[in-house]
Amino acid sequence: MGSLSVRISEDLERKLKKYSKDFEIPKSYIVRKAIEKYIDNLASNKDIIKVVNSIEEDEPLEDEVKAIKNFKKRKERSSAKFLSQERVKKILND
Repeated sequence: MGSLSVRISEDLERKLKKYSKDFEIPKSYIVRKAIEKYIDNLASNKDIIKVVNSIEEDEPLEDEVKAIKNFKKRKERSSAKFLSQERVKKILND
Protein backbone atom coordinates (compact mmCIF):
# COMPACT_ATOMS: atom_id res chain seq x y z
CA MET A 1 0.00 0.00 0.00
CA GLY A 2 1.31 3.43 -0.89
CA SER A 3 1.35 6.50 1.28
CA LEU A 4 0.54 10.14 0.69
CA SER A 5 1.12 13.33 2.63
CA VAL A 6 -1.22 16.29 2.14
CA ARG A 7 -1.74 19.64 3.77
CA ILE A 8 -5.29 20.40 4.87
CA SER A 9 -6.93 23.46 6.39
CA GLU A 10 -7.25 23.79 10.15
CA ASP A 11 -11.03 23.60 9.78
CA LEU A 12 -10.83 20.32 7.86
CA GLU A 13 -8.32 18.93 10.39
CA ARG A 14 -10.72 19.81 13.22
CA LYS A 15 -13.62 18.07 11.47
CA LEU A 16 -11.49 15.04 10.68
CA LYS A 17 -10.38 14.74 14.31
CA LYS A 18 -13.98 15.07 15.49
CA TYR A 19 -15.30 12.33 13.17
CA SER A 20 -12.36 10.12 14.00
CA LYS A 21 -13.06 10.47 17.71
CA ASP A 22 -16.87 10.24 17.43
CA PHE A 23 -16.83 7.08 15.30
CA GLU A 24 -13.64 5.63 16.78
CA ILE A 25 -12.15 5.29 13.30
CA PRO A 26 -8.55 6.25 12.42
CA LYS A 27 -8.21 9.50 10.49
CA SER A 28 -6.20 7.71 7.80
CA TYR A 29 -9.11 5.30 7.21
CA ILE A 30 -11.59 8.17 6.84
CA VAL A 31 -9.30 9.98 4.40
CA ARG A 32 -8.61 6.80 2.37
CA LYS A 33 -12.34 6.03 2.05
CA ALA A 34 -13.10 9.65 1.11
CA ILE A 35 -10.47 9.55 -1.64
CA GLU A 36 -11.76 6.19 -2.92
CA LYS A 37 -15.32 7.51 -3.07
CA TYR A 38 -14.20 10.72 -4.79
CA ILE A 39 -12.23 8.78 -7.41
CA ASP A 40 -15.18 6.42 -7.99
CA ASN A 41 -17.45 9.43 -8.48
CA LEU A 42 -15.02 10.90 -11.01
CA ALA A 43 -15.09 7.62 -12.92
CA SER A 44 -18.90 7.54 -12.73
CA ASN A 45 -19.14 11.08 -14.07
CA LYS A 46 -16.80 10.11 -16.90
CA ASP A 47 -19.16 7.24 -17.81
CA ILE A 48 -22.15 9.60 -17.83
CA ILE A 49 -20.31 12.00 -20.12
CA LYS A 50 -19.35 9.08 -22.37
CA VAL A 51 -23.02 8.04 -22.65
CA VAL A 52 -24.16 11.58 -23.44
CA ASN A 53 -21.40 12.02 -26.03
CA SER A 54 -22.16 8.67 -27.65
CA ILE A 55 -25.85 9.59 -27.96
CA GLU A 56 -24.92 12.90 -29.58
CA GLU A 57 -22.45 11.19 -31.94
CA ASP A 58 -24.79 8.29 -32.79
CA GLU A 59 -22.23 5.67 -31.71
CA PRO A 60 -23.35 2.05 -31.36
CA LEU A 61 -25.80 1.35 -28.55
CA GLU A 62 -23.48 -1.36 -27.18
CA ASP A 63 -21.03 1.25 -25.85
CA GLU A 64 -23.85 3.14 -24.15
CA VAL A 65 -25.12 0.00 -22.43
CA LYS A 66 -21.62 -0.89 -21.17
CA ALA A 67 -21.12 2.61 -19.78
CA ILE A 68 -24.49 2.56 -18.00
CA LYS A 69 -23.79 -0.89 -16.50
CA ASN A 70 -20.38 0.27 -15.24
CA PHE A 71 -21.98 3.36 -13.72
CA LYS A 72 -24.62 1.23 -11.97
CA LYS A 73 -22.00 -1.17 -10.56
CA ARG A 74 -19.97 1.69 -9.13
CA LYS A 75 -23.03 3.23 -7.52
CA GLU A 76 -23.95 -0.08 -5.87
CA ARG A 77 -20.41 -0.51 -4.52
CA SER A 78 -20.17 3.02 -3.15
CA SER A 79 -23.34 2.91 -1.06
CA ALA A 80 -21.56 1.58 2.06
CA LYS A 81 -22.16 3.45 5.31
CA PHE A 82 -19.97 3.78 8.39
CA LEU A 83 -21.31 2.48 11.69
CA SER A 84 -19.93 3.40 15.07
CA GLN A 85 -18.63 0.61 17.27
CA GLU A 86 -21.53 1.27 19.65
CA ARG A 87 -24.05 0.79 16.83
CA VAL A 88 -22.35 -2.43 15.70
CA LYS A 89 -22.37 -3.78 19.27
CA LYS A 90 -26.05 -2.92 19.62
CA ILE A 91 -26.90 -4.66 16.35
CA LEU A 92 -24.92 -7.76 17.33
CA ASN A 93 -26.51 -7.91 20.77
CA ASP A 94 -30.09 -7.60 19.50
